Amino acid sequence: MDVVRGGASVDPEIAALWERIQGELHSNQRAIVQSIHRKKALMPGLGVDRATDILWTLNRPAVWHLLTHDRGWTPKRYERWLAEASCSELLRTAPGR
Repeated sequence: MDVVRGGASVDPEIAALWERIQGELHSNQRAIVQSIHRKKALMPGLGVDRATDILWTLNRPAVWHLLTHDRGWTPKRYERWLAEASCSELLRTAPGR
């Protein structure tokens, strides 16, 4: 991903690929959020657009890399954190509330 991102600034074709990848990642998160919204489980006052942006940010490959590679988290620890953070930020009745 770093290579594609870096190349996007100098090559229009790679820039188009980068934009497509980002759009697909965002669309995948939107599908998850829309499912939560249909179940009326989104936190009150949190719309689909904002919730999608939050989940897209939390679930970025770069965040995975930073925490598991740079900070030494195990995949299990990352998975647990991502689940807890996502629930806390998105769900009407997040665990621990």
